[in-house]
Amino acid sequence: MKRGSFQSERSFASCYGMNQELQSQFEATLVEFSAVSERLPKEASQLWYDAIRFFVESRRKRVSAERRARLWRATVLTAAAAFEGWTNFLAVDVVSNARLVARKLSEFEIDCLSEQRKSLRDRGKVDVEKGKLSSISRFALLYRILGNGELPDKLHSALKAAIGVRDALVHPKPGNSVEQSSLWEAFVSYWAADIALAKVWEKARSRPPGPLLVTQ
Repeated sequence: MKRGSFQSERSFASCYGMNQELQSQFEATLVEFSAVSERLPKEASQLWYDAIRFFVESRRKRVSAERRARLWRATVLTAAAAFEGWTNFLAVDVVSNARLVARKLSEFEIDCLSEQRKSLRDRGKVDVEKGKLSSISRFALLYRILGNGELPDKLHSALKAAIGVRDALVHPKPGNSVEQSSLWEAFVSYWAADIALAKVWEKARSRPPGPLLVTQ
């Protein structure tokens, strides 16, 4: 999908036989995404364009059931990757861009956003290592820093459910299948979360510049 092609995608959605509720939800989210994604570099949004394309493709009337299921899995897994990619991009931007932060960042917060951890060795040397943190925890921290408030409970719960669906796809178990409705909800939850984060990021960018202060 090319940037700026959202109007044509909306007409595709109507042609592919969505019911009215699904189409309305898709179109509303697409409009929001269009507004915020245009302010981000292409690299930060490319995976989302891919996920949206997979979703739209899955709605074709002549798509076989097998291919539709494959496209749905691709939609959710790509959305999960897009979610992590957007989180990583904005985390780097927050750490490196002083004007985005309205309050002091602690050294621990910077380490979390940078996915690193420090340890003291027996000879007094401080080592910096790569630290793997959960995507939802880093997302919630970013949201708190940029929005100066906690992640809304509804959004947090939806994200946890979406990650559960992603995990079920990546780590399948015998006898357990993922319902199509759960795939749709996971896709929309990831999408809505990134839109919410982009909005607080955009609001932070509009604040007057301030120093990036680090507390011990």
